[in-house]
Amino acid sequence: MLTSIPRLPADHCADNVPFHAVIFPGSQIGTGEKWTMVHHLSTTEYLNYENGKFSKSRGIGVFGTSAKDTGVPPDVWRYYLLKNRPETGDTQFEWKYFIVS
Repeated sequence: MLTSIPRLPADHCADNVPFHAVIFPGSQIGTGEKWTMVHHLSTTEYLNYENGKFSKSRGIGVFGTSAKDTGVPPDVWRYYLLKNRPETGDTQFEWKYFIVS
């Protein structure tokens, strides 16, 4: 038996906030069913790639398996991405700064 209500945190980029904070929860409530609802919504601005936008469909950027294939340890990726998290404005991923950090 579940003794506590699950808490669901969510991370989204700023342009997804209206959907994930209002529209989607409203749709869940409208079904009348019991859903685990978002408890905390954390947002950021954009992390860009080498002065452009990341695009998985166009192969622009570094994604899961390609990051793994670099041989760079996961903790180095975590450190760099947390250090450069776009909290108050857009930030850039640039290889030259990644290498020296």
